[in-house]
Amino acid sequence: MIRPGLPGSPPRRAVVTGVLGATMGLLRTSAARSETALFDGVTLRVATWGGTWMQLLQQLVVPDLERSGAKVEFVLGQPNDNLAKLIAARGQRPPIDLIEYSENDRTSMDGAGVLEPIDYARLSNARDVPANFRLSNMVANSSTLDGIVFNAAKYREAGLPPPRTYADLAHPALRDRVAFGDITTPQGVKGLIAIAYENGGSETNLQPGMQAIVRLAPRTFYSTWTQILAQFKSGDVWAAHWHAGWVVRGRQAGVPLDLALPRIAGKQGVLSNTWLSPVKGSANGNAALAFINDYLSLQPQIELGRRNGIRPINQEAADRLAQDDKELAALLPLSRNALAGIFYPDIAKIDMDALIDQWNRTVLHS
Repeated sequence: MIRPGLPGSPPRRAVVTGVLGATMGLLRTSAARSETALFDGVTLRVATWGGTWMQLLQQLVVPDLERSGAKVEFVLGQPNDNLAKLIAARGQRPPIDLIEYSENDRTSMDGAGVLEPIDYARLSNARDVPANFRLSNMVANSSTLDGIVFNAAKYREAGLPPPRTYADLAHPALRDRVAFGDITTPQGVKGLIAIAYENGGSETNLQPGMQAIVRLAPRTFYSTWTQILAQFKSGDVWAAHWHAGWVVRGRQAGVPLDLALPRIAGKQGVLSNTWLSPVKGSANGNAALAFINDYLSLQPQIELGRRNGIRPINQEAADRLAQDDKELAALLPLSRNALAGIFYPDIAKIDMDALIDQWNRTVLHS
């Protein structure tokens, strides 16, 4: 028997350290396996838009969930269509676990009773989200900045100064060269609010904005981004209420777009968010929260901001873009102070169904 202290006997401390090391190694292996298997067998169904937006989520957010064993399937469609699926499935297992939607869908989403409250204690990456973008059953994941997007080259050729107000779009040289978003789009609602304020209205009095739009007689009320970008490319449209991200993407497509931010209620430009909510009754609530947390993490927020021309909700990501992407920094309110200078409308004051009816009667049938 080897006694402690005799030649060939390992020191007592070394024995303890070796045992602890072996134990910690087993714990680390067990933790790694547990993390890998966290969502084994889970198929998370995420409702969102299609196209490049969904493709970026596949590239930037999905891999972390897949490393934890989950499979992510996207349910593609407009938010109101995806909401209809949830309403139709009441009393059954919901066909969606997590839903993404625009600012103007918030009221209908909240009122439908299909959203699950969010446990923010489990969203470490939501700590820096502004309080008014972190609600009980929805959290913002990105912001868009709207103003007047215009073709700078066409303006110079026509001898027009850059627009400062929506009233400037009434210049005779712009007749039949202006576009507005259809009221069913986020840009349509934000554009109407902006021009309403310029004409003495507000979220609760949008009629002055509708009358101003009728006077402008827009060439088109666009419903898709591809539609309005094609009209900018062809030269049919020189100016539109649109968001800053399309200035970036338009320039990439060879269209010399620029952005003007009219003053609204003492601020400049119009802000709105894209939102995420877990769905009530889902059996995959933990995976849904993990998806949200990954969505709000630094690298996805940076890349989504850079590629889509949108403002990250994650302030560290916004600060990185301000430092590294000067073109985007010149367009977007990336600092906290700049964000405070953008007008954020209260969409909850608007009855969207009544608004669409009023729009159809006032604008489309004028």
